[in-house]
Amino acid sequence: MTDGPYAVAAETYWRAGWKAPLPLPHKAKKNPPTGFTGPTGSDPSYPDIDTWANGADGAGNIALRMPRNVIGIDVDAYVKDGKLKRG
Repeated sequence: MTDGPYAVAAETYWRAGWKAPLPLPHKAKKNPPTGFTGPTGSDPSYPDIDTWANGADGAGNIALRMPRNVIGIDVDAYVKDGKLKRG
């Protein structure tokens, strides 16, 4: 197993009930595997997640496919010179 973001976090999300952790390319914020996003996308199986985590995808970033009853809010907040800045 690699020590990349996906490899480190995917199983933790799975065990916490988030059944669709998806790998993204290294340092990327888009392009998850085809067939797992959008209204017709399916959740990956645990063997899919294990394969991604233990292969080259394990070094990449992680994305979560939100369940229908969850709203995701992405907040980019940084501290610079002791003050909170929004990016």
